[in-house]
Amino acid sequence: MKKIGMLLFMMLTANYTVAQNINDTIIKNVVRIDEKDIVQHNNDILIDVVIDSQTKKNPIIFNNTKYSKDFFANNIFKQKTIMIITPDWKYYDEIAKEADEFDGCIEPATTNILYQRKISGNTVKTDSIRISGKQPKLIFKPITTQSNITNAIVYYHTETYSSSCCPRDPKWEVKEKLDEFISSFEVSHKVKLGEIYKRITGKEGEHILYFTLSSLTTVQKLRFLQQIRSVYRKSTSKKDKETTSQIFIPKSIRKNGLQLITN
Repeated sequence: MKKIGMLLFMMLTANYTVAQNINDTIIKNVVRIDEKDIVQHNNDILIDVVIDSQTKKNPIIFNNTKYSKDFFANNIFKQKTIMIITPDWKYYDEIAKEADEFDGCIEPATTNILYQRKISGNTVKTDSIRISGKQPKLIFKPITTQSNITNAIVYYHTETYSSSCCPRDPKWEVKEKLDEFISSFEVSHKVKLGEIYKRITGKEGEHILYFTLSSLTTVQKLRFLQQIRSVYRKSTSKKDKETTSQIFIPKSIRKNGLQLITN
């Protein structure tokens, strides 16, 4: 039975506290992603939530969006054990249509679909269960934002410079173009990017810049990330201007060793 299989499967995962009934299960460290957290433009997508896809812990996502579980499982957490919990939108749509037909109001039972994929070596196991009514208790991780962390920053973009000599990193040749782009973006959008931090990585000018984009809206962040790609395009042909669609996700890093260079 799927229910038994799911319970056994969950018992193997440290993030879950499993009771005798799955409805009494406590699921911890859940990352919630809402519709407002995702913006899309020209096939590029920004998920404006810190999701550590490289963490050793198995991620648990509450997908409160219309994006499918496969979007997260296959595009962000490739080859990784993951649990995705998503509302049964098909069920909710059917209830809404039925209510319209009878010109009334029907209160649907809370209904979620729990999907889990476990990867061990070359073995992939998947399982899912639909739960209507009483739900497992979800304990959400606090949303990581620039305003609620003190010893770390959230960043959306980095610029890495190697040696300014011996031999000289070609990227130094476009630094002026990058500075011009940033100024132009701020003027055209009537904004300031927000804090930029610097980490020194060598004695010959090597460093990394971390862009927090803290003063931008989610839409503006995506526009910035899309447009900054053009700084490094050498060709002006239409073919060379075309880029593969990207999914952007912010990351966080401790402030230790970082220097605030602009806000």
